[in-house]
Amino acid sequence: MASVRLSNLSKRYEGNGTNVVDRINLSIEDGEFMVLVGPSGCGKSTTLRMVAGLESVSDGDIYIGPTIVNDMPPKQRDISMVFQNYALYPNMSVYENMAFGMRLRKTEKHIMDSSVKQSSRVLEIEHLLERKPRQLSGGQRQRVALGRALVRQPQVFLLDEPLSNLDARLRVQMRAEIVELHRQLATTTIYVTHDQIEAMTMGTRICIMKNGKIQQVGTPEDVYTRPSNLFVAGFIGTPPINIMQGTVVELGEKGFAFTTKRFTLRLPKRYEATIRSQSLMNRNVFLGVRPEFASLPAYYGGKSDGLEIRGEVFFSELVGADRYIHVHIGADAFVFRAPAYERVPIGELVDIVLHPEALLLFHADTEERLPDERD
Repeated sequence: MASVRLSNLSKRYEGNGTNVVDRINLSIEDGEFMVLVGPSGCGKSTTLRMVAGLESVSDGDIYIGPTIVNDMPPKQRDISMVFQNYALYPNMSVYENMAFGMRLRKTEKHIMDSSVKQSSRVLEIEHLLERKPRQLSGGQRQRVALGRALVRQPQVFLLDEPLSNLDARLRVQMRAEIVELHRQLATTTIYVTHDQIEAMTMGTRICIMKNGKIQQVGTPEDVYTRPSNLFVAGFIGTPPINIMQGTVVELGEKGFAFTTKRFTLRLPKRYEATIRSQSLMNRNVFLGVRPEFASLPAYYGGKSDGLEIRGEVFFSELVGADRYIHVHIGADAFVFRAPAYERVPIGELVDIVLHPEALLLFHADTEERLPDERD
């Protein structure tokens, strides 16, 4: 096993002067499960394919362990890759698919046989070894693809959206199985997905990308509670974070407030130093609050402490034990969480209390999150 390091890594194609991967720097520790996540076209799969040797590097370096592998062919990089479409040979049995790479390397038969059987036991597909891919379900094919990568015992696993072809229930099951497999093997793993729920539930750390650039790298908790900018805040989280634009005003001895035409919210004291140092008084900012940190007054002790807004209900969605209630605040939409049994009629005006510790502020020009005393 080995660490992976990307140093000023870029990729561009002939006839296009734009970098699809733009001078990214990323260090992945030995044994870590790193998830690259972002919208379609952000450069995450291209980055993975450069690590695999399936795409050439335009600028920068890729290290696997201490070795620069830019010009090294894929078979010499000691990596295994699992693709979105599984890439199984239809005319071969499961056993033959799993053993194919070892057979090409002329691995001794008893070693090959032992590796295939051991991997099939780990993945619980021993009973499928004689079947052809057409006789397997989607989840079984995915296990075979994982098994084919596993038998090589590589230094690095690379997985490119491996669950996107599965139904929702099976995706949840396979997420758990892949995480458990990583826990057992502790192999350095780079996993690409556009699904932020996969990223949040699987990664030791998450690397969020947009337009070929890294936006933030951190643990799932870090990127959720302390997003680096508006893009990260909006991309991570379901339902998405509520974002409102307003102005910072001074309240004298009471500190500062965030104000719009519809309401005024007293800002927590932890932002005072930043507001003063960056001269944000009477300047526009964005305020963000996640739905779970907004509630009806009855579920927040009935005290608003200057953090209450009013909206008109236009939609309600039941999600298990929770109900997400959508309201209009003027032209803006806002969503908050309530218990599933809470039924608020469409068209009703409701007061919503915001949790002060969960308020996030973003600079209106740079869209970067404004630091507070906890940073």
